Amino acid sequence: MTAQHQAGRRVTADVLRLAKVEASRKQLAASLRSFIRMYEPHAAREDTVLFPAFRELVGEKELAKLQDVFEDKEKALPHGGFEKMVDEVAKIEQALGIYDLAKFTPA
Repeated sequence: MTAQHQAGRRVTADVLRLAKVEASRKQLAASLRSFIRMYEPHAAREDTVLFPAFRELVGEKELAKLQDVFEDKEKALPHGGFEKMVDEVAKIEQALGIYDLAKFTPA
């Protein structure tokens, strides 16, 4: 899982770099596919194995305390935390023409 987190950071950096270069759409698409290929099973493992085991290990009260600590730490990050990153992702999606989900929704 740690190796995948590191790989995910590298691929994310590539995606951010390539999203700014018009001529690199094929490379960007390849980077996005590789991220998706890794991320889907990774997130599934976290959701079905890691997080439930952690929740059971620490208990609900301690988990609530940890969530508050993580939220404070996230807000202190230089990039502004989760909400800031959501805005950045939205800008990238708009630049790529994939922001409007209605375009991809079956009729």
